[in-house]
Amino acid sequence: KNHVYIIDAITKLKKKGILLAVIFSGADKGNLEYILDYARKFDVENLIHYIGFAPNEEIYYLYKQSLALVMPSYFGPTNIPPLEAFSIGTPVIYSDIDGLREQVEGAALLCDLKNSGHLANHLELLINSSEKRTDLIELGYKRLEELQKCSIDQTLIKIFDD
Repeated sequence: KNHVYIIDAITKLKKKGILLAVIFSGADKGNLEYILDYARKFDVENLIHYIGFAPNEEIYYLYKQSLALVMPSYFGPTNIPPLEAFSIGTPVIYSDIDGLREQVEGAALLCDLKNSGHLANHLELLINSSEKRTDLIELGYKRLEELQKCSIDQTLIKIFDD
């Protein structure tokens, strides 16, 4: 996970007067204190909400109340969270790297992971443009339909090959 990248982006937004809270979930693998200290350093710790591991029954509500799923990951190429977000109708902001870009096929805003300004710009766009949000939601539904046309056997073979 690339929490520092997200913190850098919300810091840029804060400097523009935009306060956007983020939710970090998942088990602490020993890096949480570093992430929280990093947020304190830029005075955005009040915008960070760490909820730990999210039970399956809460996932829907986390996505539904969010501006977007932000997943600036270096890992993949087959990740489940973008597909979950597509199915729930939540826009996706994803990594612009080989494999990940192909998973979302134009249905997500893509970020250069070396420039947190890209993420800040995408978030600001979604805040200011309900049309863009609606477009991404529709593209997400369509992408999910395309992916579901593949047989489960082909999907499993691709996952195992990856």
